[in-house]
Amino acid sequence: MLVTLKDVLERAKRGNYAVGAFNITNGLCLSPLLKAAEAQRSPVIINIAEISFEDVDILRLYPAIIHSAKEATVPVVVNLDHGLTEKALMTALRCGFSSVMFDATKYSYEDNIRLTKQYADMAHSVGVSLEGELGVIGGSEAGEGVAVAANYTDLRKVRPYVDATGVDALAVSIGNVHGFYKGEPNLQFDLLADIAAASAVPLVLHGGSGISDDDFRKAVSLGICKINFYTGSSVSVFHALNAYMKELNDGYADMAAISWTMMNAFQKTVEERMQVFGSAGKA
Repeated sequence: MLVTLKDVLERAKRGNYAVGAFNITNGLCLSPLLKAAEAQRSPVIINIAEISFEDVDILRLYPAIIHSAKEATVPVVVNLDHGLTEKALMTALRCGFSSVMFDATKYSYEDNIRLTKQYADMAHSVGVSLEGELGVIGGSEAGEGVAVAANYTDLRKVRPYVDATGVDALAVSIGNVHGFYKGEPNLQFDLLADIAAASAVPLVLHGGSGISDDDFRKAVSLGICKINFYTGSSVSVFHALNAYMKELNDGYADMAAISWTMMNAFQKTVEERMQVFGSAGKA
C-alpha cells in the first residue's frame, strides 16, 4: 500500500525501529526491493534521487512504481531523495510520490528555512510528506567521505528549524557521510540524543553504508527512524556479479541470468538491513 513518510516514521518512532530507504537506479531494482519488504513483512521506502531521474527514466517508469507500491501488502513510501530543484519536486508530486526530500544545505540557514517551508507547504497541500536537512552530510555515493565537525547539525537550530519549516522528518549530520567512509565511522551519539530530545519530528540518517550493525542499532535506539542505504547495496551487487562472471570463466550467460544474479544480491542485502534496522515484522 502506498503511504506517506510521515505515517511510517511516526509508527517507527513509537515502535523504536527505523525504516530503510533504498535507492533504485533502474526498473530492475523495483521488484527485488518490494519482494524483500514482503518477505520480511517490513515497511519500505523507495528512494529515487533527483540525479537518478534520467537513469530511472522517471516519466516512463513512474506508473509502474506507483502501481507496484499500491499493490504491495506492506506499507511503501515513494520518496524523492535529495531534491535540489523546484522542477524535481514538482515532477515528483505530479508523478504521485508520497514523500519528497528537499536538500537546501547549499543555502544559508535563513534561506534553508524559507525554501524548505515553501516546499513543505506545497507538498502538504497535496497530502505529501517533506523531509528537510539541517547540517551538511558530506561524501558522495561514488567516492569516499570524511565527516567534518563544522558541518554537524547545530543543536541550537534544531527546534527553531523544525517549528519554522513544518517538516515531517529531519535529516541530521552527526558524523555520517554519503558513500564510502574514509576510515572508521565515528557517529556522535551524544549529539544525536540531544537532537532527538529537541526535535518534534522523526530523525533521518543518510550515508548508512559502512556503519556497523551495532552502531545502527544504537542510532535507532537514540531516535533515528529512517536510514538511507545505497552504496552498500551497490557493493553487494558488484561482488555477486563479479563472482558469477568468474564462475563462467569467459563462458556465456544471457541477460536474464546476469540480471537475476544482481537483483537477488540486492534483495538479500535489503532483507539483512531490514532485520538490523528493526523494521522486519512491523508491517
